[in-house]
Amino acid sequence: MKGLSPKQKQVLGILESAVREGEHLTVREIGDRIGVSSTCTVHQHLKALERKGYLKPTNHKHRSIQLTSPPRPFTSVPFRGQVAAGTPAPVAAYMSETMLLPTDLAGQGESALYQVSGDGMAASAILSGDLVLVRPGDAPANGDVVIAAAADGATIQHLSKAGGNGAATPVGPVGELAAAPGGPTVLGRVALVIRRL
Repeated sequence: MKGLSPKQKQVLGILESAVREGEHLTVREIGDRIGVSSTCTVHQHLKALERKGYLKPTNHKHRSIQLTSPPRPFTSVPFRGQVAAGTPAPVAAYMSETMLLPTDLAGQGESALYQVSGDGMAASAILSGDLVLVRPGDAPANGDVVIAAAADGATIQHLSKAGGNGAATPVGPVGELAAAPGGPTVLGRVALVIRRL
């Protein structure tokens, strides 16, 4: 959105949200949402967005405003709590918080977010405080980063399919997890790492 004024960004954001929700707004409705009573002012913002390539050329009459490219669809991903990168620790119970992520990044189907605690995966560029998106339905391959749970808690680490027999055994900074009674359960493959800079 480079080259847009704050008000133009606001108008574009309103239009993108409306498209995602299946709404078709009039110029007056856009004005109401940005706190402007003058339809002339709204028309000026729409014309600027059109010149800059964000809107298709139209006469901006009743509900005829169209974006040049549809906004990225978003999906709501639940946050499940913290997971240890180091000594296994209990994963926090399901939390009600969710995060909206672009569907092309989050993928289709069930996913969950965990926050990494500890620096046990720093060698794999996953740091304490990072968010990781986990896809339970993805079958992890040898060497993939996974969230694995055992009797003493859960951890994030690389997966090793030991002995060629297809048994999934997490290995990495936490040796105790692989030796846990009954073996660990892979909760899902890490598909995305999100870091705040």
